[in-house]
Amino acid sequence: MKRARPNLFSLNPNSSDDDSGENLMEDLESDYVAIPELDHYDENILDHREYGTIDPKARRAAETEIDARLNNNQTRVADQLDDFGHEDDHGRTTRRRNISSNEFTEATTGPMGSINLETMDMPLREWIAQDRTRREIKHRFRTFLESDEHHKQAIQFMCANNLASFEVSYQSLSSHVPILAIWVADAPRDIIEIFDEVANELVTSAEYFPDYGKIKDEIHVRIRELPIVDTLRDLRQNHLNQLVRVHGVVTRRSVVFPQLKMVHFRCLSCDVNLGPFRQNNTTEVRPDLCPCCQRHGPFKVNQEQTVYGNYQKLAIQETPGSVPPGRVPRHKDVVLLADLIDVARPGEEVDVTGVYVHSYDAGISGRAGFPIFSTTIEANHVAKRTLATEHGCFQMDSEEKRHALRFARDPKAVNKIAMSLAPSIHGHKHVKSALALALFGGCSKNVDGKHRIRGDVNVMLLGDPGCAKHPGCAIYILQ
Repeated sequence: MKRARPNLFSLNPNSSDDDSGENLMEDLESDYVAIPELDHYDENILDHREYGTIDPKARRAAETEIDARLNNNQTRVADQLDDFGHEDDHGRTTRRRNISSNEFTEATTGPMGSINLETMDMPLREWIAQDRTRREIKHRFRTFLESDEHHKQAIQFMCANNLASFEVSYQSLSSHVPILAIWVADAPRDIIEIFDEVANELVTSAEYFPDYGKIKDEIHVRIRELPIVDTLRDLRQNHLNQLVRVHGVVTRRSVVFPQLKMVHFRCLSCDVNLGPFRQNNTTEVRPDLCPCCQRHGPFKVNQEQTVYGNYQKLAIQETPGSVPPGRVPRHKDVVLLADLIDVARPGEEVDVTGVYVHSYDAGISGRAGFPIFSTTIEANHVAKRTLATEHGCFQMDSEEKRHALRFARDPKAVNKIAMSLAPSIHGHKHVKSALALALFGGCSKNVDGKHRIRGDVNVMLLGDPGCAKHPGCAIYILQ
C-alpha cells in the first residue's frame, strides 16, 4: 500500500511550517508490513559451501591481496570524482583531490596497517606519535610475537608464574623486524610504550588468558641482548634518550617508595574530585583550574583513588677490573620500576639495559651558577652477571636441551665424561673421575638467600713424578 505524499510546494499562505513537510510518524507501522514477494533471497547467488580454518600465513596473504584490490578500486573512483568537477575552478578541484586522496589513504590503511614505516618525512618521535604509524608498529610487533615459538613460551611461562613481564631478544627482533629494532634504540620510551600495549592486548586476548588483568594490571616487555655495551665513563650527551646497556657493581640500594601513576585531586573550594591525571617520570602534573568553581585551587591529592606504583633507585659503579689505572671508579643511578624492584642487591654485578635520561638538578645548578642536569638510567631490563653470562653460554636452544636430557638418561654418562678429560693421557680412570666430579659437582649453597657458602670440590692428586699430575689433568681443570 502506498501512501499519498503531501504537497511540499503548496502556495497556500495559510499553511503553517508544520504542514509543509512529510509526517514521518504518521502510519509508521505500514513501513514494516511483511511483503512475501520481496522477503526472500535468490538461491542462485547464495553460497552454501562449507569452509574450514585457514592458517595465519595464508590469511595474511589473502588480506594483503584484498587491501591491494580495494586500494586500486578506490583510487580509480577518486580519479573519476576529480574529473567530474573539472569544470570548476582549479583551486576547488585541487582541494577536492587532496581531500579524497587523504580519505582513501585512511580507508585503505585499516587496522592491519599498510603504510611503509621507512618513508617518514618528519622527526622520528612525531612520526611514531601518528595513529597510522602506531597501528602499523602494533601490527608488526604482534605478528613478530605470534610467529616466534620462543616468545610464545615466554608469555605462557610468565602467566603460569603470575609474573608481570617477559623478555624479548633484541637480536631476534633485529633479524625479523629491523626497523623496530632501530627505533627501539633511538626512541625507546615511545616504542617500549607501544610494545607494552601490544603485550597487554595479546596476553588478555582469547588465545591466551583473558582474565589475566585481574592478576596483573600491567604487562611489560623487557629488551635483552642489546649488542652494544657501553661503560659508565663513556656515556655522553649523544646517549641521552636512547637505549643503552651498561654493567657494574651495585653499591647502594634505596628502600621502595610509592610513585604516583594515576593521580586524583580534590578541589578544597567546591569539594569536587578531579582526574585521573597520568604522571610522568620528569614533571609533576597538577590541575590549574577547577572546571566547576572556576578557581585556581587549592587542590589536594585524593589518596584513596590515586593509583601508586613501586619506585626504587640503585647506584652502580664500575667494576674494579674495568677502571683504567690511576682513575677513580665512576658511578651512576639506576631507577627501577614495577616488577624490577629488589632485582639486585649491593655487591652483585649486574647488566642494565635502559633509557639514559636527564633531569634538572637545582642543587648543582645553584652551586655552578648555570643550569646543570643530572643523568640517570631508567632500567628496562636488569640481569645478574656471572661467568656463564659473560661468555654467552647461559642459554640453550631446544635442540641442545634435547641432547643434554638424552645424555643425562645414559647409564654410562659418568664414564663418558671422565674418559673425555685429557684424552692425550692414557688410563688414570679414577683420577679422571675425581676431576670430573670436581668440574660438575660442588654446587654453591645459598641459605635462605642470605648466606652463601662456597661449594667447590677440593681434589689432591698423589703419585710418582712424571705421571702427568700437573701438566695433564690438573692443568685441564684450571683451564
